[in-house]
Amino acid sequence: MTDHRIGTKEGVLASLVEAVSKVKGIKHIDRQKSDPKGLDRKDYPGVFVTNLRLDRHTDEDEPDVQNVLTIALIGFVWADKGESLGEKLEAFIDKVQKAVLADKTRNGNAENTEVEVVATDAGMLHPKAEFIMALIVRFWTKD
Repeated sequence: MTDHRIGTKEGVLASLVEAVSKVKGIKHIDRQKSDPKGLDRKDYPGVFVTNLRLDRHTDEDEPDVQNVLTIALIGFVWADKGESLGEKLEAFIDKVQKAVLADKTRNGNAENTEVEVVATDAGMLHPKAEFIMALIVRFWTKD
């Protein structure tokens, strides 16, 4: 039996919102939306924190339950006339990733946080672009 860091799904999600909110220049963070359509220019750049899947793993020799939470961070940027949309998107991805990985324990709620993949929209049309950053967060619960 191992002594695990016990956390909660809500604690993990709240810590991600907190981390992303520290990104310099961010204007919009939301846990309810997953598509920036309809947002005003003033809401860019921003990130949606979306809970995709929770897998729970038990072991008969282990009283705690390992949880593997898959989360999508959906980010969006706006480039003004004369700005490189690709450069602006890559810079924002870098800032978000650094903010998320600054505390891999999600304020003590998780064992680890990993970036699984980052994908951008292939057909970016100036002035808007989006990315999806898939995260895997492992945490333990007592149930």
